[in-house]
Amino acid sequence: MHVSLNKEPVTENPFPYPFRSDNVSIMLVLKGKVKIQINLVTYLVEANHVVVFSPQSIIQVVEVLEGVQSVGVVFTQEFGQKNVASHGDINLARFFTLKEKPVWPLTRHKRDILSALIENLYWLNLDHGAFYQKEKIYHGFNALVLELLEIHRD
Repeated sequence: MHVSLNKEPVTENPFPYPFRSDNVSIMLVLKGKVKIQINLVTYLVEANHVVVFSPQSIIQVVEVLEGVQSVGVVFTQEFGQKNVASHGDINLARFFTLKEKPVWPLTRHKRDILSALIENLYWLNLDHGAFYQKEKIYHGFNALVLELLEIHRD
C-alpha cells in the first residue's frame, strides 16, 4: 500500500500520457480542478470529489485547470482482499472494479472523514517501529473501505 499527501497544489500535468495500473487507486481532491480521462471518458474532478481508479483502467490527466491538492491510497487487489477478509458480506473485488461511476461528489463532512482516514494511514505507513503497526494499518484500511462503501450506497 502506498499513501500520498500532496500538501502543495499540483499545477503542472504530472501524467501527460495515458497509463494503466494493475492497482486500485483512490484519490480525494481537497482543492482545485482537473480534467481526467478514465477509459477514454473525460471527467471534471473538483474539490470534494473522490475518484476510484479500478485496476487495468486507462488513465490520463488531460488538464490541470486549478492547482490540485489531493490525498490518495494505492493498493493491490490482493492487499484489499486480505485486509477486508473479515467482512464476508463485502465483495471487495467487485466493488473496486466498478466502472460505471468512478467519480463521486462528497459532502464536506464525508470529505473530512476520508481525508483524516487517509492521512492516518499515511502516518501509520511511515512508523515502521510502532507497536501493532500492521494491526493499525489493517483497521485503518478497513475504516476507509467501509466509509467508501457507505458513500457508494448513498
